[in-house]
Amino acid sequence: CEDGYQTLRIHDHELSSRFAVRPSIKLTSVKPSGSVSLLAGATPGLHFPEARYYLRRVRLSKQGDFKLIKALHEAGYHIEEAVDDPRCDIVAVPISIGQNMKRFHQDQDQDDNKDANKDANKDEDESLCIRT
Repeated sequence: CEDGYQTLRIHDHELSSRFAVRPSIKLTSVKPSGSVSLLAGATPGLHFPEARYYLRRVRLSKQGDFKLIKALHEAGYHIEEAVDDPRCDIVAVPISIGQNMKRFHQDQDQDDNKDANKDANKDEDESLCIRT
């Protein structure tokens, strides 16, 4: 076990040097992925989310999850029968990734907002200029 950890440290140091990044702090942890990551408030993969809000579709068994499906229907959730398996229903659950989670297009959104602010203040800035 110790030999394996030392091997990981050596490779991490070599790769960190090659790519000019800091060495990893942890080498033996397993990242949460899929549905488990959502419990930790993380994204379900390596990529940034596309939007702040999205629909997560969950497949539920009509027999085993009947009471849950009924409660979700009464609460107003969109539910439809699974096309590939009539024994299941698909429930659309609205999700918010939160305000502080970085999004894929977030940098572009900020650039667009800066451009809009520049355009809005253009006349004001020009009135302060002294032309010679």
